[in-house]
Amino acid sequence: MAAFLYFLKDSEETNEFFKSYRDIVDAIKTVAPYFHDFYLEPRGNDGDQKVLLKWIHRDHDEPFSANQLSDGTARFICMATLFLQPKSLRPKTIILDEPELGLHPAALEVLADIVKATAKENQVICSTQSVTFANQFNPEDFIVVDQEKGASTFKRVDEVDLKDWLEDYAMGDIWSKNIIGGALNGKNRDISRRPHGRTVC
Repeated sequence: MAAFLYFLKDSEETNEFFKSYRDIVDAIKTVAPYFHDFYLEPRGNDGDQKVLLKWIHRDHDEPFSANQLSDGTARFICMATLFLQPKSLRPKTIILDEPELGLHPAALEVLADIVKATAKENQVICSTQSVTFANQFNPEDFIVVDQEKGASTFKRVDEVDLKDWLEDYAMGDIWSKNIIGGALNGKNRDISRRPHGRTVC
C-alpha cells in the first residue's frame, strides 16, 4: 500500500491521482485528528526501490512507522485507500466482509459516507453484523440473508412495511430487533403488529 500511496502522491497536483491522495489523507484526519500526512520516501537503487509506510503526527516532525498506528486506524487507512483511489483504477465491484471490525463508531459513520459516495459509480457489497454501521444506510440498500433448510435466501427490504418502525428507528436497530430477519434467533417478527410508542430493549 505504501508504494501505491506514493504513486498517487507523486502525481501532478492537478492530476486525478493526486486529488485521490488528498481525499484519502483528509478522510483519515476525520477519524484520527493527530494524523497529518504520510511520509513516503523510496529507498534503494533505481529499479529496486522500496517504500515503507510511515506517517507524520500533527505535533511532531519525526515520522512514525505503520506499526505505531492502532489496528482500527490501520484498517481504516486500508479501506479509505480502497474506496477513494482514482475512479480509473477502482474495481467495478468491491466486496467487504465485516468492514466494521476494530473501528470506532465515529469511524463507521465516516466509512459509511465513503461507501455511499463510491456506490454511486461502483457496485459495493458489504456484509455486516454492526448495528451502528447498518444504521447509516437506507432500507433500499439492504439485502437480508437468512438460512432456510440449509440454503441461504436473499430478500430486499420493503420500506412500506417498515414505515411505522422507521419513524423511531434506523435500519440497524430494526434489524437488531429481528423485524426484517437476518438474525441468529430464527424467524423475524410480524412487522404488522408493531406496538404503539417506543420499544425499550
